[in-house]
Amino acid sequence: MGLRCSIALVIVGALSLLTTTTHAQARTDGLYAIVSTTNAPARGAIAVTSEQPPDHPPLWMRTRRARGARAVLYATDNTNGRYRLLVRYTSRRECERTLLRLGAHAVASDGWSQSDDDCSANFGLDRALATLAAAHFDVPRQDRQVMGEALRGTFAAAARTIRSGSDLEVILTIRNPPAASAIKRFVGGRQRGPRNNRFTFVIERDGQNIAPIEAMDFGGVGGFMDVAPGTSGEVREHLSRWGDITAPGHYVVRCRYETELTGPQSDPFDDARRGERWDRTFEGVIRFTVRRP
Repeated sequence: MGLRCSIALVIVGALSLLTTTTHAQARTDGLYAIVSTTNAPARGAIAVTSEQPPDHPPLWMRTRRARGARAVLYATDNTNGRYRLLVRYTSRRECERTLLRLGAHAVASDGWSQSDDDCSANFGLDRALATLAAAHFDVPRQDRQVMGEALRGTFAAAARTIRSGSDLEVILTIRNPPAASAIKRFVGGRQRGPRNNRFTFVIERDGQNIAPIEAMDFGGVGGFMDVAPGTSGEVREHLSRWGDITAPGHYVVRCRYETELTGPQSDPFDDARRGERWDRTFEGVIRFTVRRP
């Protein structure tokens, strides 16, 4: 009888310890406003390793508890391996850099913003941390789903032969077969600069790679357009923006175009539907000849 009582006491004690640990963890998990950063341990500071290379010591951040936040969590790649946690604060007092603590992990926000109507912080998370964040904030983890599989893209050169000094347009035709579902694709977004950087071209002349022209973009206006079943659309780009095509010879160009898809009724700019995106890449090869003037 005494043995049974001892076993019972051990079990009760273990359950009590587990409950106490769980409650203690729940009290420390959450959002903290970053007050200061130091390279050495400090009283009350939290160690953050996410911003340091693996062979560097952690940063230590002094913080205060941040409150009054609404969270949105959504995948940022097709494999559902990376996520974005967007935290919107209800108090403008919290409009500053933030630390997210989940169990043994502490992650600093990699972006934050404020305006007259809104203040927010952003975190990049892997799948494991996203799962913890979804449970902590009691929000869905918006995973991506495959869409637009039937969509096809075909590259073509505007001419098979051009004279030296002339430019060449590359034409991408995107088709949605008649039996396919309706879809929307993103147009724009990487064209504020000297060219449309949704394209990438690797140019060869007579079997030798041509040095690429580098050109940055600064985003740009963009949005989703409908691609109904049985319809097609074109996207064009000047090849001379990507490399020197003035020398005579036979050219082979490996073409690539990146876009994003969403459902016909979706609005991935809406917080509740941010996961309704699918990255799509079209690839192809064109050939042409440059002749002397």
